[in-house]
Parts: sequence; C-alpha cells; structure tokens
Amino acid sequence: MVKAIIDTYQPETAKDVQDALKDIFGPMFEAMLQGEMNSHLGYENNDKGEMFLEIEMVHLNHK
Repeated sequence: MVKAIIDTYQPETAKDVQDALKDIFGPMFEAMLQGEMNSHLGYENNDKGEMFLEIEMVHLNHK
C-alpha cells in the first residue's frame, strides 16, 4: 500500500504525505463520522421528518 501511495502521489515532503493520506482516507472517515452522527441524533442529515414535526408542535404550543 505504501508503494502504491508513493507511486501515485510521489510525495516529496511531509505535507505531501499528509495530503495523500487525506485524499485516501478522508472520505472513509467522513462517512464513518456521518454514520455516528446519524446514529447519535436518530435521523439523517437534512431529514426533516419527525424532528421537523416535533419542532412545529413545540412552536405551535407556545403561541
């Protein structure tokens, strides 16, 4: 794997290596964190289903 990274990205500095690792592993970590947030919050990003209804009910009850 290291050889493939070196062959593909040809890093010359530590920053080049960091950038290559971000390109390779960044999307995976982002997907994992998004899954954790969805699990923690109980709904997916931009999902206005039940959460939207609950907010609306609270808003209407305070008028």
